[in-house]
Amino acid sequence: ATETDLSIGGPTGLFSKALRDTSKRITVSTLRGMGLREDSIWNEIISACADLAQSNADDVRRQLDMVGVDLIEGFASFPDSGGTESLYVTKVDNSIETVKADKILIATGSRPFRPGGIPFDGKRIFDSDTINTLSYLPRSIAITGS
Repeated sequence: ATETDLSIGGPTGLFSKALRDTSKRITVSTLRGMGLREDSIWNEIISACADLAQSNADDVRRQLDMVGVDLIEGFASFPDSGGTESLYVTKVDNSIETVKADKILIATGSRPFRPGGIPFDGKRIFDSDTINTLSYLPRSIAITGS
């Protein structure tokens, strides 16, 4: 079984935004005061972030379905220079579907801005795409940006 793409309809940096929102609901110092282990607290935080992302993805899918929009996930390409009403979509199972429509919206996503001089190392400094690789509960965290 394939996992649901939780990023659909999510803003750039969905995980970092979910982490920020989760920090407003989960008080780490209280959980530590209850004697919970660091890994248990981190698992609770990650679970809350995933629940928030799942809720967002489900809502977007529901809204698209309600207005009759067909959602096809995969990697898309035009068979020519784009002057056609066809599009090839390679799905996660590597099957290729040809889509024909008068109007096609390709949601390409975006990439985080990484200003020069900031050492994004995946250990102490993350961007909105790599913060979800954080595997431990930090003593403190600062989330900046817009």
